[in-house]
Amino acid sequence: AFLDIDVVTRECVGIKKTRRSFNREFVELTLLFMLGNEIVEVLKKRGGILPLANFIGNYKSVTGKNLDPTNFGFDNLENLVNELDLFVKITGKKKSIALRAIHDQISQQVNLNREGAEPEI
Repeated sequence: AFLDIDVVTRECVGIKKTRRSFNREFVELTLLFMLGNEIVEVLKKRGGILPLANFIGNYKSVTGKNLDPTNFGFDNLENLVNELDLFVKITGKKKSIALRAIHDQISQQVNLNREGAEPEI
């Protein structure tokens, strides 16, 4: 099987090219993409949505690791989460982190309520 590594790294956010033994090229997930997967796991275990203010404590509780946004080049957790919009979104006036699918469902329900339509069941 042939895999064009240049196309994969150009088209797929979160994948980078590396060289390892015998100078062969490999692809691997970026640290930010791996963090996104960990955040998804935390949210899944906590019902899919958490207040932004409580997220770092929940992350530590689930993963056993500290989460410092500055280690990933971000000033704060909100900016870090905004970069991970493939996985999660910040939602609500009180700012909660939600799995992307849950955010989409909430947004759809809000839009339906604004339009006065009945949700499809």
